[in-house]
Amino acid sequence: MRTIIPIIICFLAFSCKTDNSAYEAYRLNEEASRLFEAGKTEEAIKLYSQATSYTAVHDSIRVIYYANLANAYKSLNNKDSARFYYKKAIQISPKGSVDYYTNHAQISLLDTLAEKALYGLEKAYQLNPNNSTANNLLGIIYLGQYNMELYDPQKALPFNIKTNDLLNDVNAKIVLAKNYYYLEMVEKAVALFKEMHRDYPDDVEYLFVITMMEQELGNEENVNYYLEKLKPLSQEKYEELINNPVEPGHHTIVWE
Repeated sequence: MRTIIPIIICFLAFSCKTDNSAYEAYRLNEEASRLFEAGKTEEAIKLYSQATSYTAVHDSIRVIYYANLANAYKSLNNKDSARFYYKKAIQISPKGSVDYYTNHAQISLLDTLAEKALYGLEKAYQLNPNNSTANNLLGIIYLGQYNMELYDPQKALPFNIKTNDLLNDVNAKIVLAKNYYYLEMVEKAVALFKEMHRDYPDDVEYLFVITMMEQELGNEENVNYYLEKLKPLSQEKYEELINNPVEPGHHTIVWE
């Protein structure tokens, strides 16, 4: 999953007044995050890396840039680079701080040590229940992403709701929609996918999932509506749902 860490602008206010380079670093990080969200990870890495290089940036902000850079490398499965920048983030984080615990947890997850990561994430959550990284990672861990023995979608739900409230981005919505679906709350899951379809109307996968969920719910009128929208975008997906529809009441969608 793609994860970026937002910056509260008020943190930057003093730096912006004292050195324009701090604002330039902030601007680069924001642009990198937009590229990362759009799937342009290599381009995002270049800008995140530039943002970390500005000496005027306070460590409390630089740690976010390092973590975002690490997250981008992690999304490419470049574990060595991700580990390097998570460690850089740890080095400038006060021991026992939220950033200290979340970046240690990220390193544990690179090695799929989910139980070890939980220790630090629970510490971080206790320090700040509104921390997006802690909520995001706790939510996906309890959806079994790193260890199916920890799979507990009911336990995951409040973390994923909070993550979506905090970030309100596509990735947070996808995880929350999956969480609702695993709990057989299909109406809530399909509502989130419809939000994403509204923002990205030409995305075939969103339409495909919406149509399957509407088939599962037995909403024939909605099924026909979304099939007609899907047909010009992907004849293959359209025919798949025509020839092998989801039976009403059959809870069958599986995500990798």
